[in-house]
Amino acid sequence: MNLFFDGNFGNKIYNSQYFTTVYNEVAANQYAERLNSWSENNKNTDIPRYVKGSTGTNLAYTERWLENGSFLRLKTLELGYTLPKAWTTKAGLQNLRIYTAMENLFTITDYKGYTPDLGTNDGTGSSSGSGVMSRGCDDGRYPSARTITFGLQVNF
Repeated sequence: MNLFFDGNFGNKIYNSQYFTTVYNEVAANQYAERLNSWSENNKNTDIPRYVKGSTGTNLAYTERWLENGSFLRLKTLELGYTLPKAWTTKAGLQNLRIYTAMENLFTITDYKGYTPDLGTNDGTGSSSGSGVMSRGCDDGRYPSARTITFGLQVNF
């Protein structure tokens, strides 16, 4: 058995993807929470006022869009079993091992984006380039794929 955990603790992520999807001012798909935006009839909310068609009303880079980026991920789990020599020699084999390898089984995080593991900047979105927003800014990076592999190792 082999376990490999990966994580990061104490960092903040600017969730640009969440900001542009939930709080943008274009006529496009919106999250349902947008219905709870501030209005004269709904003053008990922390969601900014929605003004369709205006420019710049809610488009401020503020700490409102910063989220806890801490996470713990089970990156790799490998399980294997080598059959006893007494069994393999009867079959004319020196060694027979059965195994499985699983990657990205789970991630523990409070982050709302796809993945808190941002890696390097891909040069797109609001964090493109080498400026202050090029690190720690999530423009919608896809999460790592979960893969499960099964194998059989045979020595003749």
